[in-house]
Amino acid sequence: MRWKFTPVVLLAALVASTLAFVTPGPGPVADAADRPEVAIPDGVAYAGVGSRDVSWHLGASGGQFADTEPPVREDFIDPHAHSVKKRPADGIASRILTRALVVEGADGTRAAVVANDLYLPNDYLLRRTAQLIAEHDLLVTAGVKDGPVTGITGDNLAMTVSHNHNSAFYSTPSWGTWIFQDVVDLRFFDYYAQRMADAVIEAASDLRPVRMGAATVPFNEITSHTYGPKVADDGTPAGQPYSHTTGQLSVVRFDDVTDPADPQPFIAWITLGVHPEWTWGYDLFNGDITHATMRVVDRELGVTSVMSQRETGSSGPHKDRRVHEPEDRREFQDNGFEQLDRGARIWADAVHEAWDAIETTPDTEPYDPAAPRRDGPPIDVLGFVEGFTVDVASFRFAPPKGRPVPGVSNCNTASLFHGNWQLPVLGLPDCEDNPFGLMPVGLDEVGGQVVGTTPVDEYALYEQLKAAGVPIPESYTATKFGAVEETAAVHIMAMRFGDLGVTFCPCEQFTDTALNTQTRLDRVDDNVWHGWDWTTQKTPSGREWCVDNGDGTSTCADPRNPAADLAPVRSIDVDRMLSQIRNDADGWEDDAAQLFGEAESADPASIYGNFVHEEATEHGFGMVISVGMANDYFGYVPNYREMRAHDHYRKALNGLGLHGADYLATRMVRVAASLNGGPEVELSPHDLAYQAESARAEAFARSMGELARAYVTSYDARLPADGGQPRIVTEPGSIERFDATHVSWVGGSNYGDIPNVVVEREVAPDVWEPYADMHGELPVRLDFPAPADLPAVESGTFEWVWTAAFEAFSSEMVLPDASGAPQRATPAGRYRFVIDGTHRPARGGGEVAYQLESQPFTVSPWTGITTSVTTLASGDVEVVVGPTTALETDGNTYTFGPIDYPDGYESPFDILNGDKRRFTYGLSDPARHQFYCSFCRFRGWADTGDAAAVAVTVTRADGTTEVVDGVRVESGRFVADADLSPGDTAAALPGQVVDAYGNTNA
Repeated sequence: MRWKFTPVVLLAALVASTLAFVTPGPGPVADAADRPEVAIPDGVAYAGVGSRDVSWHLGASGGQFADTEPPVREDFIDPHAHSVKKRPADGIASRILTRALVVEGADGTRAAVVANDLYLPNDYLLRRTAQLIAEHDLLVTAGVKDGPVTGITGDNLAMTVSHNHNSAFYSTPSWGTWIFQDVVDLRFFDYYAQRMADAVIEAASDLRPVRMGAATVPFNEITSHTYGPKVADDGTPAGQPYSHTTGQLSVVRFDDVTDPADPQPFIAWITLGVHPEWTWGYDLFNGDITHATMRVVDRELGVTSVMSQRETGSSGPHKDRRVHEPEDRREFQDNGFEQLDRGARIWADAVHEAWDAIETTPDTEPYDPAAPRRDGPPIDVLGFVEGFTVDVASFRFAPPKGRPVPGVSNCNTASLFHGNWQLPVLGLPDCEDNPFGLMPVGLDEVGGQVVGTTPVDEYALYEQLKAAGVPIPESYTATKFGAVEETAAVHIMAMRFGDLGVTFCPCEQFTDTALNTQTRLDRVDDNVWHGWDWTTQKTPSGREWCVDNGDGTSTCADPRNPAADLAPVRSIDVDRMLSQIRNDADGWEDDAAQLFGEAESADPASIYGNFVHEEATEHGFGMVISVGMANDYFGYVPNYREMRAHDHYRKALNGLGLHGADYLATRMVRVAASLNGGPEVELSPHDLAYQAESARAEAFARSMGELARAYVTSYDARLPADGGQPRIVTEPGSIERFDATHVSWVGGSNYGDIPNVVVEREVAPDVWEPYADMHGELPVRLDFPAPADLPAVESGTFEWVWTAAFEAFSSEMVLPDASGAPQRATPAGRYRFVIDGTHRPARGGGEVAYQLESQPFTVSPWTGITTSVTTLASGDVEVVVGPTTALETDGNTYTFGPIDYPDGYESPFDILNGDKRRFTYGLSDPARHQFYCSFCRFRGWADTGDAAAVAVTVTRADGTTEVVDGVRVESGRFVADADLSPGDTAAALPGQVVDAYGNTNA
């Protein structure tokens, strides 16, 4: 038998699944029907991939970064009331996808990973997706429905989330997330669960024999540590360098070996830790950096990529020159959409490197460290293997005994004894001194007054109580069970694919947890990462980071400025710092006297450190990937040192307590090792007690899902008709590069229609091929009704007008078009818009598909290059190209050129109305300041350029002419050896000056 699976769960209601509305993905995938029929031997592994569009409905808010404001304005209302507290999105900058990977081992065991673009992973949504897959399998088995029996259940399905802040997120009933996002919507819950299930079903329906390889390469080009270097409450060094991320990009490659002699690229499972905060709202749905990269990777490799996270919690986009110099152009955070192309190009290059490394393992030829585009050789490489086995382990553990339910805020107790009285929860989620101005004066001010007037030294009292063995909890918290966490049981999962081990953390994982998990699960002894330790560094002068002064104090360098020192601190505090990082954490879970790790011993030698010093070397893997943001969400979970050192936002959401990082890492390591010959994982009585809680969550997810399905059916049956007939109302005009053209049409409503727009290019007479699509190339917006239009909406006469934009430009980057062809400039020629959508012609009726084609329009090279032609005394001709632009600000003059390309164009999209932004980075040298017009366009246009070829036409006194080429003498300046005589003239005629992209002078 080719497959095996655990028994499916019988469902009471047998309802046929709704076929998802599917739009093309970022890149083509080879059709299995096009592959030759070849006999496949037994004992091979298989893989399949599925993709579904989950952009959802405009009118919902575009994620966390959407403004919090009433969703109704004088000129805007969504009659379907998607948004409750956030500003609704009126457009799509890029469609949003969910992708599923199904792998079947040579032994028939299956595992699946479904990746989506949600803000947080939701336990209920994962459970509901598994329930819908089980329902599908039951219907197929009963002969009621066609399709594959997937064999995928809640036990072998992992869900990973990108943590996108710009996609709709209405899937959780946990009220705490509504503060950041918006209120739960049953329609969204049903929509998303069904489409994730459909993606898994699609993947299982096209399993192909595969070979698998994997590589992890160094990559720290587009990320930085989120909060960086800090100083602890006790004055010791804390935090981590901004450059401290795992610096790792992993690619698992699946090639289709239907024809063993001709393997074809098929699937790329990509894992990178990046906190996607690149596009800061803007009221447009978009897939941020992950989807931009998927577009490039899929088109260039001919694969379908599946994106997962690694250390989301401590990895974000660059915010200044923390990691890279200004000239590297890493201004990614909150900097419009244009930078997505730039970041995607950098990320995709690293994917190419990892992809290629798999083919150049030691089994074939030595890997050349000089060849990669990144710094350094691959970190790990697994060569191709075909007959690999698959195994999965999934457990729901009890939370730490010191945190029987998840907590929030995690305020440091020591702060109380310094007079800083903070309240959890009211800061939502931070600890707040004066939350929302609820107190007439700040709590820290009140606390300081009290501490300052008491006859005792409160901090000394705190130390004496600890020394006496009084178990003082090092943090105090409030419950967030039901506020953020949907269940108290902690879902830990691991998968094995041959010699590849993968762990799944239900957390916004930090660098230290990812590195600790990976180094404990590899086959190298004594290489375990225990956490960042500043004392392993030297100061710029070469001195030890912390120096004992011999008087009971120590002086440490300042992490924020290593050339300076912090104020002297007690040496015992330095000892505690080191113990918190380095000590073995073994025993904290059973130490009731220390409140199960929530209280810290006064003796540094007895402190439970960051992680248990336990390796699984004997049962390790050739390569390990530690995936974060998976299955469920217990918040940011920093290591113990970072929990103890200082209050900060990224510890506030930790639902698992001070030792939560070790709690997760140790369980992930043990579960993964059990798949590779390690001891079997057994649930403790404490764990078993929480299985009832897991059963409650399963029942709740089922009830919520059935309620959502019934509600959606009822809601859809009452929908009014969409007004008018689908038709184009504004045709696109012809343009030159560095401009955009637009098309507008009447389509369906925001509830029923999410049009799919493609721009096709005429490659031969009446032969059209896709050139650009909505995966980051063609933004689309909708004109919503005003409140006064509601009667027309209800009567079915309101016409819903959509608009799409297409930019033509040149770029210093090579980016693939929709056919996969590399482009540095939009090719000159004829184009047209093709629009597919749905329109509801009658109340309560179904959606009817429509397709519209615009009139063709032309794209031409830009003709804006200017020339200044001067005759030199020698008779030669000097040509200076432009236009060159000068800008004066703050006493400095900045020059852009030699050719300053246009920055933007008139646009109906509100976001595109920006000026050049200046990035000074605190540098006094204005020559290193950077200017970018980030909000002038959607795509990665070239800012400036130079002529590549210059010629002049010389007209002699006798009327004869000749063309003389110019030679570059410096940037923007060319000299032609024209040997002019009296009566001769010279001119750079239209088309005689050309840049590297084929743009020219008029």
